Amino acid sequence: MIDTGKQHRLLLAAYCVAVSCFWAAQHVYSAFLPVYAKDIGASLTLVGIVVAGYGFVQSVLRIPLGMISDRWRRRKPFVLAGFSIIVVSCLGLASSPAPEWLAVFRTLAGVAASFYSSVAVLFVSYFPRRDAVRAVSLVAFFQQFGLVIASVLGALVAGRYGYIGPFYAGAVLATIGLLLVLRAPEESTERGEPVRLQGLLKTITEPGLLLVSVIGAMLMYVNYVVNGFVPVYAEQLGANAAQIGWLVAGGQIAATVTALAAGWLVQARSERTIIIVALAGLTLSILASGRSSSLAMLALARCAYGLCYGPIYPLLTGLSIKTVAPGERASAMSVFQAVYALGMWGGPLVSGMLAERIGLSSMLMVTSVMSVMAGVATWAGVKERRVGT
Repeated sequence: MIDTGKQHRLLLAAYCVAVSCFWAAQHVYSAFLPVYAKDIGASLTLVGIVVAGYGFVQSVLRIPLGMISDRWRRRKPFVLAGFSIIVVSCLGLASSPAPEWLAVFRTLAGVAASFYSSVAVLFVSYFPRRDAVRAVSLVAFFQQFGLVIASVLGALVAGRYGYIGPFYAGAVLATIGLLLVLRAPEESTERGEPVRLQGLLKTITEPGLLLVSVIGAMLMYVNYVVNGFVPVYAEQLGANAAQIGWLVAGGQIAATVTALAAGWLVQARSERTIIIVALAGLTLSILASGRSSSLAMLALARCAYGLCYGPIYPLLTGLSIKTVAPGERASAMSVFQAVYALGMWGGPLVSGMLAERIGLSSMLMVTSVMSVMAGVATWAGVKERRVGT
């Protein structure tokens, strides 16, 4: 624990802002990246590769980086590395001479995202053990708040400076975050034994964790297809940079509202019921997106998508650690994140090639099937339990 009092509060406030900057920097340009890639000559298949690189590298690096951090018993070097790599990736995206280079630097952004577990763990270490849940909730809120900042700021910057502007905005945000964490102290709480391969393998084979992780991968498949290709579809309907930005912002704000409501919802209904209902709504919103013939219709569908997506991810995250022992929860979280990252790159990669053949509208229709499959898996495999039972 660090010193209490005013200095402690200032540290926590600065770190919370840094967390928001981390995610805002990663996503301030994400709505415009697929459109920009297409504008400079990328095919829809290559657009899918550009979007997929971000998730692919996370599926490879998240678990090893977490294990290395635990073994070294250090967090801050990983935190500083994450912010620094974001700066490089944003500047690289802004100066990319060809769409292939966009894939390289977006993949580098995925490397930076792989360091985020150290960012979160370092923040939690500043709280007493009894307040760990509150600390996790707080850092999750500022992560989500960063996404809202990204969507709104991206719309404003792109409207004024075009698609290149948000890349530079990301570099500025990451630099601010880096400066804010420079004086953050290294973790000083008691640590357990480093993660061992045997323990990790045991955790990976836990049936409940495997099921929730697969459902998470399906969800991310859908989410990264929608986030990657709906902006391209919006441009086909005549949207400019600012309109695309506000389209994404509306959906993100809607998702933030229902994500924050997830903790209240589980007091009245089980996680299983909420996830199934939300996935049903998600399916309908994707179908509506694919059938949209105007920007207004697409905007309504995007907001509906955000409202339905909001509670699913935090509830799946909670379920991922619900069936494992307390001492194995960090490993379980790493496994969950690594598995769902498969959907982050698999969705855009497959859907980009599919859209090349059948068109964006039909591809979105096909994507809705994955949402249905996630709902069926939840209905068949997740137990009907309320929080506290």
